[in-house]
Amino acid sequence: ATTGSPDGSKFLRDDMAWESAAGGFHQMVVKTASDTTYSPDTGVTKLLVEVQGAGGGSGDTTGPTGTSSGAGGGYARVQLTVTSADVMNVQIGSGGQNATTTGGTGGASSFTTVSGTSFTTITSNGGVGGGLTTQGASGGTATGPVGGLYITGGYGSMENQNSSGGHSWFGYGGMSTGTGNPQSRDGVGYGSGGSQAAASSGIGADGADGLVVIWEYK
Repeated sequence: ATTGSPDGSKFLRDDMAWESAAGGFHQMVVKTASDTTYSPDTGVTKLLVEVQGAGGGSGDTTGPTGTSSGAGGGYARVQLTVTSADVMNVQIGSGGQNATTTGGTGGASSFTTVSGTSFTTITSNGGVGGGLTTQGASGGTATGPVGGLYITGGYGSMENQNSSGGHSWFGYGGMSTGTGNPQSRDGVGYGSGGSQAAASSGIGADGADGLVVIWEYK
């Protein structure tokens, strides 16, 4: 005799008990706002979490040479084992703003345990802002549990190169138009850097905000 109640979503084990079949992929959750909590949906046992840091901004200039562009934010992809009782906190980095001489560095994005399953915080740092320098701004780094995938954001271009902001996993940095005022453009993809301010334009560009994407599996 069997135990349990059969239906179209269950299978019969060798001990003659009906049990729910594994569900595989369940849903994707996208977080674009900070200071929010997250708990896996009922029955979810695995997460694939992507954390993208924000892009850096570029500096304003009225001088004969342009500023360097902002760099892209770091990126992390980590698989986690969880239960639906776990609670996590999500922080989204804000894009670095254009500013006099040197643009702001992008904010870090993170995914952290509040209660339940314990794991090291996943953090993706923002890209450095561009300024009056011949060196390209450094991309943000990422850290987290062993076994994750961690990618440094794209470097910003050097000053007066009329080039784009640093790229991120989720898209391209802003691209300078080369003519007109403003000549610079904000970061396009999540976590990408703002393009440089061309010579004498006086206006930099902002980096793009970060992002957290959570893939749930049963």
